[in-house]
Amino acid sequence: TADKYQPIELEDLASLAKLSYGFEEAPFPLFAYPHEGKWLLGVFMNFNDEGGSYFCHVVLDRDPGKPFLKYSTSNGTEPKFVENPS
Repeated sequence: TADKYQPIELEDLASLAKLSYGFEEAPFPLFAYPHEGKWLLGVFMNFNDEGGSYFCHVVLDRDPGKPFLKYSTSNGTEPKFVENPS
């Protein structure tokens, strides 16, 4: 139905991190939950007021284990899960 989020699977964590920072000064929150023996990590998005709603996500083999995803657009390192966002 039109009121549900359509899933979009992304290539990797870097793609998800870039997308979560892409539209606002503050990043969108990421949500993780178990699904069919794996974990989905993603962001809920509406690209415009009249368009559809999406859950842009990656599939992880296991629980992320730490509550924050650390990512920098300037140093070229891969995103990683950390205990503290600072």
